[in-house]
Amino acid sequence: MKIKSFLAGMLALTMFASCSNDAIEDGGIAPVPGGNDAGVYMSVLVSMPSAKGSRSFTDGSEGGSNTGTEIGRPTENKVSSLLLVLAKPGDNAYIAHSFVDNNLTALNQGDHYTATGKITKSTLAEYYNTNPTNHEVNVYVFCNPTTTLVSLFNDSKPVPADWYNTVCEIKEGESVWSDNNFLMSNNAIALRELPKNLDDWNAFTTEGNPFNLSGVNTVSGSTIDNKSDRGAIKVERSVARFDFRDGSRDNYSELPANTYPVVRTLNADGTKGDFIVNITLNKMALVNMNNKFYYLRRVSADGTDLNSQLCMPELPWYTDSNGKPVPGLTGNYVVDAYAAQKAAGNITTGFSSYFNYPFFDDKGIVDNTESNNRWYVTRLDEVLSNGLDDNTDSWNAGGEYNRYKTWRYVTENTIPGATNQLNGVTTGVVFKGKMVATEALLNSTDEADQQLAAAISNKDGQLGNTNTDPILYQFGGHLYCTWPNLRKRAIKESYNETTKEWNRTNTLYKAVFGDGGTGESYDPMTSLDEDSPNYFWNKWKPEGKTQDDNYIPQFKAAATAAGITIYQSSNDAQDGWGYYCYYYYWNRHNDNLVPGEMGPMEFAVVRNNVYKLAVTKIGQLGHPRISENDPDDPKPDTPDEKGDVYMTVECHVLPWVVRVNNIEF
Repeated sequence: MKIKSFLAGMLALTMFASCSNDAIEDGGIAPVPGGNDAGVYMSVLVSMPSAKGSRSFTDGSEGGSNTGTEIGRPTENKVSSLLLVLAKPGDNAYIAHSFVDNNLTALNQGDHYTATGKITKSTLAEYYNTNPTNHEVNVYVFCNPTTTLVSLFNDSKPVPADWYNTVCEIKEGESVWSDNNFLMSNNAIALRELPKNLDDWNAFTTEGNPFNLSGVNTVSGSTIDNKSDRGAIKVERSVARFDFRDGSRDNYSELPANTYPVVRTLNADGTKGDFIVNITLNKMALVNMNNKFYYLRRVSADGTDLNSQLCMPELPWYTDSNGKPVPGLTGNYVVDAYAAQKAAGNITTGFSSYFNYPFFDDKGIVDNTESNNRWYVTRLDEVLSNGLDDNTDSWNAGGEYNRYKTWRYVTENTIPGATNQLNGVTTGVVFKGKMVATEALLNSTDEADQQLAAAISNKDGQLGNTNTDPILYQFGGHLYCTWPNLRKRAIKESYNETTKEWNRTNTLYKAVFGDGGTGESYDPMTSLDEDSPNYFWNKWKPEGKTQDDNYIPQFKAAATAAGITIYQSSNDAQDGWGYYCYYYYWNRHNDNLVPGEMGPMEFAVVRNNVYKLAVTKIGQLGHPRISENDPDDPKPDTPDEKGDVYMTVECHVLPWVVRVNNIEF
């Protein structure tokens, strides 16, 4: 296809269509270089991301992972426009640029593109005057560039000296991952050779004979080879992708979709019995998505901008077959737009200034209520029924139920230093689950079990008021309906009917009654530790007395301090009244496979990675909806674990790097 030339000042970028109400900041349109000066042509070949598959770590192959790659869909690979920038090696000082609009040639089924653009010959004159012998340049390609980026190269104003440090800001209205308009940029710095003399450009003043930045050129009888060991400019997508599948099919295919057995009954001898409560996951929400990222990826030894390197590969920290550290090996960090603030620990409040969908409100409080409107919430059944299948059969080996669906795209978010990986700054996914009574619970003849079954199953529509509905309590992995039933269990476990003695070291006894009381006549029902949950419950809600709201927060504080989780009923617009809990997953990038010990870049989101998520097991009930009911209420500092010159350039869009994250709660 012939590339059409274009006139200065005639370009207009098409607005990017939004796919999820995220957007880029619109900074205007940059005029195309032009004028009466003689022009020269350059061509470039662009190579797109193009395919390998448990938890992942960087393996060192251009920042790839041990689980391989995945060819992107056509809508993720298409180049609709291209910004080409020439810069000086070393300091990346600006030399010239060209913008190529929609006249691009796709090759090799769309994984390569050729583009021919022009720049005024005079823009090269200064470079030749100041560099009489060395005529190598760094070539940068931005596919589907934003209007803000293009506006940096407006002919009416100087190009900023630090143009390569420009960040893209995500705002409402547009996105950088619209179909056929994915923002992409260099995967590596592309060093290319130009003609030795300015006059040599006279051979490239026609569109049909451009100087080839990706091929072999004959100039004044000599050869300039930009093909051997160089060739296409490799680019990568500026964002990551989250895919999801129903991981419950791995182990619990006999249960409904997205359903997991969680709570078991407690036998009289203390052993575990049948499962009595399942969890059905019904929603997932993205939290803490960075609202800024660098247009050009950079890495450094400590994750900060100091001594960072542009477009260099991410190096692995874990490289043996199990992902464990190799002695003497030092990896690196991908540098974040907020690296300085994260390294200093300054992001402790005002989270909406840094993130879209912040996990915490600006005061540092988790609010799981449906009305918070802070998180990007999606129903799982919609993701699994309407989401796009990934595009390679290699990820569908488990059959129909194991097929991943594309959920959404996410901006880069990395954190300098292993100990700075905290809930306040890490990108995560919140899963919402509903408690479901099993057949074993529904058919139980135990009075306490019957009360629990009636509450969870909303028998006879009894639920309807969060403040007056039965309250559920979890301790030690067991669930109790109402405080009296929890207290009865504590007494049963700690009182010996034969010896008439109390075992006040029993963990459930201590959680309910505290440490008070001595002597043979001690009765925990009357001789109470005034700091114990039971003391405040008796003040708040004793039999035959009126509820005293002043004691509610004291009771909740005492109960959660003792490790008791409180679940109150709530109404979900789609799933009705019931008891819900939440699971917080912080996205893993490099897994060091050491539980409880965070490694460098273990929790992160890095551009051009596909994170394939599946909840494969749930071992306990999750966090309650109300933060004050949660003994494990996360805080912002909670650790995550714990004459126009024309140029043709070839651009190769690299494949998505795949990371499979099987999640167990």
